Amino acid sequence: MYATLLLIVRGLVLLQIATGRANDVWVFDICKLGEGAFAGAASLRGLLEDPLLEKLFWDCRSDCNALSFLFNVRPLNVVDLQLLETAHRLATGRKCYSVAG
Repeated sequence: MYATLLLIVRGLVLLQIATGRANDVWVFDICKLGEGAFAGAASLRGLLEDPLLEKLFWDCRSDCNALSFLFNVRPLNVVDLQLLETAHRLATGRKCYSVAG
């Protein structure tokens, strides 16, 4: 599962989720759905907190902070692709820009 969160200063705006199946992409308007998007096990909370589903994020720190602070959702089994890309660059001797934080 690939997840992307678009943030604004005051909170979460959009949550984009794609699966490994071709062309399956969903975009959730969190401003419109509000806390109801994360209510119950059969919700986005259930997906994000499922330890058996691998979630791929790019620079997930602010996304996970927003989910935790705003909705008390704590994604599990998250892989940060930015860190993997940085580690790969370092391991292969390619130019690497530091990751802030």
